[in-house]
Amino acid sequence: KAVAGMTWSHTGIVEFNVNSTSKNITTGGKTLGGNVYFGSYATGDTYTLQDDFTTAGNIEVGGGVFNANNKNISCTVFKSNDATNARTLTLGSGTITITSDSGAWQMDATNLTVSATTCIIKFTSSSVTQAPFGGVGKSWGTLWNARGSTGDILITGSNTFVGLKADPGRFWTITAGTTQTIASAAGWDNTGTAGNLITILTTSAGTAWTLACATGTVTSNYCSFKDSTASGAGPFYAGANSTNVSGNTGWTFTGPPSAAKPSTMMMMGV
Repeated sequence: KAVAGMTWSHTGIVEFNVNSTSKNITTGGKTLGGNVYFGSYATGDTYTLQDDFTTAGNIEVGGGVFNANNKNISCTVFKSNDATNARTLTLGSGTITITSDSGAWQMDATNLTVSATTCIIKFTSSSVTQAPFGGVGKSWGTLWNARGSTGDILITGSNTFVGLKADPGRFWTITAGTTQTIASAAGWDNTGTAGNLITILTTSAGTAWTLACATGTVTSNYCSFKDSTASGAGPFYAGANSTNVSGNTGWTFTGPPSAAKPSTMMMMGV
């Protein structure tokens, strides 16, 4: 436990390992200086954050239960890819800010349980290096591409999201042949600006990825679409100012129609 009045100057690794118990983690507003590891000697050991958690290094959950407890997290890389141990990620409703690019989000689905549909996962690195998001087929909250101009996020695996959101000028690269499912049309938040299109393409030109949405009208604008398949109840409107590069199906490259206005006679009750 750290408190607000203390000084923290350590820049090395911080490692938590518990045995048949649960621990609360309080950092008192301090920024840890290096990588942080959460491990466990027994299935079910739990770490629960008591306040927002910030480190200048990576966070790795190597075993046990990591409960973010609705707190905000900031780190360079977030990973839980040690398939030999049972791990549970309970990420709550906070924002997880990822400040690096290379290996930014690393997961292995084996022995991994995820409860993360209310969190926001926000990538902010200004590097031009592509940042991977390995969703390993799990259900996630909102993935937000807030990287520097032309910042690219690579999504691997077929995953389910509450939302996919990109700031103007950013890139989505989706693994060819995969399906990314959003819970409803409201979760698709991809509208660029003139001169700052959001670029949406796949890892293999000519092989599409699929956006699946069962509920609502999906809308975009000022996007560049290539090899994208829209699937679901729809309709799917790419936007009048979006670019239909090639290989797109299911998208209508206009804006949604305006709601019909009642006639004058109906308004007068005639």
